[in-house]
Amino acid sequence: MYKIMENIFLINPEAGSRNRIQSIVDRIRKSCSETGMDAEICFTNTVDECRKYIAGKCMDNPGEKIRFFGCGGDGTLNLVVNACVPFENAVAGNVPVGTGNDFVRTIGSLSDFSDISRQLRGIPVHIDLIRCEYIEDGVRKVCYCDNMINIGFDSNVVEKAAQIRKGGIVTGSLAYLMGVALILAEKKGADLLIEYDGETVHDGPLLLTAVANGSYCGGGVRSSPRSKLNDGTAEASIIRDVSRRKFVKLYPSYSKGTHLDIPHIDEIIDYRPVKTVHIRTNGETMRVSNDGEIIYTDEIWLEVEPKRILFSVPEGLL
Repeated sequence: MYKIMENIFLINPEAGSRNRIQSIVDRIRKSCSETGMDAEICFTNTVDECRKYIAGKCMDNPGEKIRFFGCGGDGTLNLVVNACVPFENAVAGNVPVGTGNDFVRTIGSLSDFSDISRQLRGIPVHIDLIRCEYIEDGVRKVCYCDNMINIGFDSNVVEKAAQIRKGGIVTGSLAYLMGVALILAEKKGADLLIEYDGETVHDGPLLLTAVANGSYCGGGVRSSPRSKLNDGTAEASIIRDVSRRKFVKLYPSYSKGTHLDIPHIDEIIDYRPVKTVHIRTNGETMRVSNDGEIIYTDEIWLEVEPKRILFSVPEGLL
């Protein structure tokens, strides 16, 4: 059992309208009053500002457990997780007010995580992370993934959906579905060499590949239904270079997470637990989606780090 000494809610004031931001602030203050617990609200404008704030808090209070709730979607949570990783006294949390909010769906419902009072009374648990090492612009970089790495169709859809959302007319899951339709029309996948735990399992064109810690992507698509957040493995999947017609037929089951129960599905999908993954492009630079954030690289190494970080689970979910 860990005793939380301080609760901090991190809000990007540019992440929503003034009314939306004020609504989050009001909910936090009301919940603090109801629970008798204190919390600090911090407005961070940039990625660097958020990272420096978390680092400063942790280094200034080495003997205290500090809980940082990222108020946003999967990208916000990924930022908070990466900032918390170096510090044993940091606990990551998430209030899902973003567009996808996929990570928390593996644990509970969005309403569970939107209940600030239950969040304040929540319990930190250890979860796995996926360590990502890659080369970008000639520089070797390292970051962590808490939910899912996608390459091929999925990452192309993420990029297209982000472009659609920027237009301001379509948002949320609808933007993702529009991205699916547009990328499907192009049938744009990838050409990759993939190794699982040191063994080559694929070399050539494919529709998509994903390495998942959590179960969901794309605003509720249950693409990795057997994923667990603390089992020391990731769930890796490859969907082969199938026809548009076959993928359209498969997609409803894929979205619901029932696709692995389809007879002879192994002819279309390679799905298995893994600990390490090495992926190299055979052609153009890969678009790698790390929890919705796009990385451009020709080669990436992934490794599961068991129980790497503490994550706060709302009261009543354990």
